[in-house]
Amino acid sequence: KHWYQRRVRGPSFDFESALLSGECRQLVRQGACYGIRASTYYTDVPTYAQLAADVPNIAALGNLACKKAAGCFDQLRAAFDGCVAGNANFVRDAVARAEFLYNQDLASIVNDFADQNSGSLVGDLLGMALNQFSSAQDIEEFLNMHITEGISADAAAAAEEALAIAREWCASGCTDKSAKFLAGIFSHMQGGSCSL
Repeated sequence: KHWYQRRVRGPSFDFESALLSGECRQLVRQGACYGIRASTYYTDVPTYAQLAADVPNIAALGNLACKKAAGCFDQLRAAFDGCVAGNANFVRDAVARAEFLYNQDLASIVNDFADQNSGSLVGDLLGMALNQFSSAQDIEEFLNMHITEGISADAAAAAEEALAIAREWCASGCTDKSAKFLAGIFSHMQGGSCSL
């Protein structure tokens, strides 16, 4: 079974119907496909030629996001609202479930990464987070202390504003314009026409 199909006592969130169907299906599938292909394409420090060659793929994903992201966002929000309405302890249960899956699958990898990268910005930030949040209760207490109704309302307003900005970006054709600009820069950098 995939990690998202494991039966764990916790909230009732149907991952497949929320992300692998409807408005989200094509976007999630293409994003995952791109991620898998990129992990084999970029096996070392990428060259400008590789980046230039990959720009059309990123642009295609960006244009797909322009078509699907708003609908997917609404679909996910409806699924989340349904979970909260059906279970007053949804957030607490979700944090506990995430902790279980994290401890089962990722904890040792994350700890090893933090240890191996100690002294780097990313390693130290990860180490601080691991020290602060060692259990689901730590996370729940942090959320309860910092997330008030006002912050929740601000977050909802910020999400709506982000959607409005994304719609404007898409309506203005910024994905293709940006892709053309980046492809030109990467091509010139590879050819030595530009230098740092």
